[in-house]
Amino acid sequence: MTEVAPELLAMMVELLPTVDSYRDLSAMTGVGHQQTRSAMAPFVAIMKLQGTLPPCVCGKERFHKWGCVRTRTKALQARADTRTASPEEIEKRRVMVEAIMTGLAYSEIEKMFGMAPKTARKYLGYLTPEQREQRKAMEMERISPKRARHLSKLHRLQSNNRDREVPAMLVAGEKVASICAKTGMSKTAVYRHMTWLSPEQRAKRDDAIASGRCTDPGQSEEGEPAWLLAA
Repeated sequence: MTEVAPELLAMMVELLPTVDSYRDLSAMTGVGHQQTRSAMAPFVAIMKLQGTLPPCVCGKERFHKWGCVRTRTKALQARADTRTASPEEIEKRRVMVEAIMTGLAYSEIEKMFGMAPKTARKYLGYLTPEQREQRKAMEMERISPKRARHLSKLHRLQSNNRDREVPAMLVAGEKVASICAKTGMSKTAVYRHMTWLSPEQRAKRDDAIASGRCTDPGQSEEGEPAWLLAA
């Protein structure tokens, strides 16, 4: 791994307190991600000792282990925004946003444009926050008030139960595939709960997996995604 030029290193140190992740710093300077981590590690350690290291956007210590879903999502959005789109793509996005904002069901939009099922929802990312709120209001209007209250209450109960059950299953050493099968959650949602575990909880999970205390024979042995293991 080549060393970073002194002038570039000085600029990276100056930017370090202002960025949310090594990923952001790498994108700003053009230095590789791993090279950025290695070059900035001593300076991050000094900031920790001095108590000057700012917190991460998720509330943990900045540049914490196991990565951060929030900074990763922001980086993905930034890359999507900076990618050059063709005029045809831009026009298609505009048309799809207009169709979504009419209040039509996603299935009706997909039939109208001859799209595959569940394709229209992908264009929600191009809506502004105000448009998303308007779309939510349109969807709730199609549901009776009684049904809407029931769904809202049911969603809160399910969320509260999962917030208690998923961390307990993770600490017990259960594999992600097993938790998905039991709760009906996606792998991404389970991995998100994993990033919220404390260092003590992660240590207990590692010990449980290493000692084989988890007795669920149906668990798969797939590894954790790379983004979960890197800041």
